Amino acid sequence: TRDVRLLIDTLKNLDKVDAIVMDLRANGGGSLNEAIELTGLFIDKGPVVQVRDYRNSITVDEDKEAGTAWNGPFGVMIDRVSASASEIFAGAIQDYGRGLIMGTQSYGKGTVQRQIALNDMVDPSILQKMMSMLASSKNKEVNEGKVTTKENGKTVTVKQNSNHTTIVDKDGVPQLGQLNLTMGKFYRISGNSNQHKGIIPDFNFPSIYPLDKIGEDTEPSALPFDVIKPSNYKPLENLGPVKASLTQRHKERMAQSLDYKILQEDIIESKKREGETSITLNEAKLKAERDDLEAKSLARVNKLRASRGLAPIKKGDKSPKEDTFDFVQQESLNIMVDFMKMNQSDKTAQDKNDFSTKSYAT
Repeated sequence: TRDVRLLIDTLKNLDKVDAIVMDLRANGGGSLNEAIELTGLFIDKGPVVQVRDYRNSITVDEDKEAGTAWNGPFGVMIDRVSASASEIFAGAIQDYGRGLIMGTQSYGKGTVQRQIALNDMVDPSILQKMMSMLASSKNKEVNEGKVTTKENGKTVTVKQNSNHTTIVDKDGVPQLGQLNLTMGKFYRISGNSNQHKGIIPDFNFPSIYPLDKIGEDTEPSALPFDVIKPSNYKPLENLGPVKASLTQRHKERMAQSLDYKILQEDIIESKKREGETSITLNEAKLKAERDDLEAKSLARVNKLRASRGLAPIKKGDKSPKEDTFDFVQQESLNIMVDFMKMNQSDKTAQDKNDFSTKSYAT
């Protein structure tokens, strides 16, 4: 949050920012407090997220700091692997009507979890007995194998024999692992859970990630979606009418976009490869398949380069930096440009109306 505030202040001081788009694609989450504080940069006080614990007690976490770092046009990009704290932030921005959400349906991780180290729960005397048993077993077993590795920053040894595998630290203490306990669920200030459904964007793009294989709703034992009472909050703006107009322009661009067409082709190709259940071990066939993929990739890049007036590249050439084509990002920026223009148009119309009213009154 501190870094984002610094970036915003720097751009404002340089007078070089008209709108902000925050890219949270592939952001798996992080600190709840950071999500709340980050939301506070774009709203002036108020609830951000609700948490219901295992006792059905509900707490509301709020941004308590007055003022905003940015109150201009704002957007958030998400995708299928945006999760947890990212969803809390995007959900709050959407509920307040503070900005536009663009991308694909997010992961749907709406649970509060706590990690408990099992070593901390076991009586030290039991660990000592386990160590004695391991030492005794070591003396008796002839075909014991050892593998040294790192786990959670600690050097541990995996002791293996025909009957069991035990992980111990450098002092020979067995490492029992940890339990992940679900202690509660996150809810948006609108009352909707992030769980299972995630955040549904205002402007939806095709997903390169398979929605039927990635996401909380694909997990067999995931907690269901549910709803609680909304928080006491006031939306900053009703973006409904604006979204309708922006969606129409968005669809018109998509229908004419070569980038969008190629993105769809990439998704189809990806799904095709996912459906393959076997792989050839024939070297010649593998090489032919690799060459075919490389040829298709080169053709794709050159199509996009041609659409931008750039010269084609040849096989083996190093791909220039400008070949990092990101259709979703570019179209999200196009949506924001339209949003800015509409805001400016509305402001101009309001200014004219105010002037007419003042003139009439005079």
